[in-house]
Amino acid sequence: MMHGEIDTGGSGGSGSSGDGGPCILAIDASGDQASVALWRDHHLCAAIHHPARHGHAATLIPLAQEMMQDQNLGFDALTHVAGGRGPGSFTGIRVALSAAKGLCLATDAVPIGISILAANAAMAAANDVNQGRHMVILADTRRGPLYAQLFDPTGRPMDEIFEAEPDQIITQIKDDIGPLAIAGPNVNTLNIANRNGDVMMDNLPAPDAGQIAALAASQIAAGATASIEPLTPLYLAPAFLGPKRS
Repeated sequence: MMHGEIDTGGSGGSGSSGDGGPCILAIDASGDQASVALWRDHHLCAAIHHPARHGHAATLIPLAQEMMQDQNLGFDALTHVAGGRGPGSFTGIRVALSAAKGLCLATDAVPIGISILAANAAMAAANDVNQGRHMVILADTRRGPLYAQLFDPTGRPMDEIFEAEPDQIITQIKDDIGPLAIAGPNVNTLNIANRNGDVMMDNLPAPDAGQIAALAASQIAAGATASIEPLTPLYLAPAFLGPKRS
């Protein structure tokens, strides 16, 4: 079990690798860390985190190679590769999804794109961190505002991802939703005008590859192939590439 008492795994499901279920490599670099994880035999069996705000391109594949070697597996054992679609760092998302696509091409693994907000919400619901409440999951835009999305108590998205200043997030949620559980980066220090009964999930770990692997396994187990997303980025604003060179 990772991250204290919160289980980043789950029950998993059957896939194309025999009785052991799917063998899923998950990759994420949408935030301030590069992370890889391996889901096999119906549980999360390995994960590596490398704290880094930049430089993910030089980190992800070596991390994945190290993890697979530690598990005595070759990449040809993979049935699926799950990549974090964001929202988050433009460069980090591109790097992670490019790495995931390359591995799929090299191994014939099935690609699965996962929203980091959905992965975080699924983890909170699986561990009852949200205490049965609807959830608002936040992510850093690195520009001041926050990305946010509303989920029901089971972790199902109820609306599209939106962007707002911290003190404006709750005003965009319908009043009839009831008390919320809110999670995100440094959530206790944000100027969120929460309503009576709302709680801050400050013990919920930041999204990572382990959560992405768990949600991908859950989707496979449910046979939800029609709802599985591609390895395409969740960009909610155009990338700022800096001034043109003269």
